[in-house]
Amino acid sequence: MTDRRISYRRQSTGFLLLLSFLLVGCVGQMGTSWPSLTLLEDGRTIVFAHEQTLKLVDVVEGETVTILEDGDPVINEDGEPQQWLINGGDYDGAEFFGAPIQIEEQSLLVPVADGRLMQIEIPSARVVSEPITVQARGNLTTDLAQSGNQILVGLQNELLAIDSENLERDWSIETDHAVWAEPIRVDNTLYFASLDHFMYAVDAETGQEQWRLDLEGAATATPAYDANLEQFYIGTFNSEVLAISRAGEIVNRFATDGWVWGEPLLIDEGDETKLYVADLSGFVYKLNPQDLSPVEEWPVAARPTDAAIRMTPTVFGEYVVVGSRDQRLYYIDREDGNVNENLTRTLDGEILTDILHFSADDIDGLEEDLLVVSTMSDREALVGFTANTGERIWTIRQR
Repeated sequence: MTDRRISYRRQSTGFLLLLSFLLVGCVGQMGTSWPSLTLLEDGRTIVFAHEQTLKLVDVVEGETVTILEDGDPVINEDGEPQQWLINGGDYDGAEFFGAPIQIEEQSLLVPVADGRLMQIEIPSARVVSEPITVQARGNLTTDLAQSGNQILVGLQNELLAIDSENLERDWSIETDHAVWAEPIRVDNTLYFASLDHFMYAVDAETGQEQWRLDLEGAATATPAYDANLEQFYIGTFNSEVLAISRAGEIVNRFATDGWVWGEPLLIDEGDETKLYVADLSGFVYKLNPQDLSPVEEWPVAARPTDAAIRMTPTVFGEYVVVGSRDQRLYYIDREDGNVNENLTRTLDGEILTDILHFSADDIDGLEEDLLVVSTMSDREALVGFTANTGERIWTIRQR
């Protein structure tokens, strides 16, 4: 192990310990976290949540959505069209760090950092009911998830299921630490990981535990599921990617250089499926799901940067794209793992949130495939790039 790697591990550990203190400590104004993005059912509108800001953004227009009433723009007191914007300061200092979900056709359910859930009418940007308190102690910073007729909320020491119709508590299962990752449902079982080092399988209807497996490290992302092999893939803070059977047994292991934060990505490539994973040492891996061996055409791993890559890689066409804490967006050749330096882009802030890819074939009015990238910078909260050429198309400021 080199001195450089030892130094990086110390920095990485300090970074995550700081996040742990901020995100699971005492309730109060937190003021630091990464943005969250939710794609609405129309396929072209993003809910952007960061600190005390919630806004809707149309990715085709590259603009914050204007509130309409009977098809006409609502005019604010300054005589300007009113934009879809929620300021948390108007709602008891609400801060928005987890990703909201769309419930029903015209409503959002939004996690608030102080432990509340806020329901917002999409067309009018109005809060439609009193916020629901789901966590009295500690911060609520995780993304919400839906499973059947339930809404799933990862909390400080439990996974909570809420009935999506009446928003009342259905069941919960206790863990020994926070649940940051969204569960994945296969048939009638939910699978999820916790910072307590365990992966859990529970009955989706009752929350009854079926098994738990020691991962030997914390996990912060949703497991990826391979229906053909009937196994899961999950990255851990023990610097590993694990293949896990539905029965709760570790089938294979792959050692990474650094901790794995993001979800592994399964992609069909012709007659084969490949697994892409990034780690906090700046490596990107392309693996064979059957045995977690590296793909021969790649180097042992592509390393576009020595800064942390927190996200799940985005794969399309001939590229694998990742963003990093060094404020750069990297295009990696999907075949050989080489970085295309001509397409590397520098942004104004750290890139910690997953990148969204939009296909022009799927969205009316979108002329070219689009990548939407969020950063920690107020000046470049969201940036739209042409997917294949990296041309900057539009920018959204946070405030």
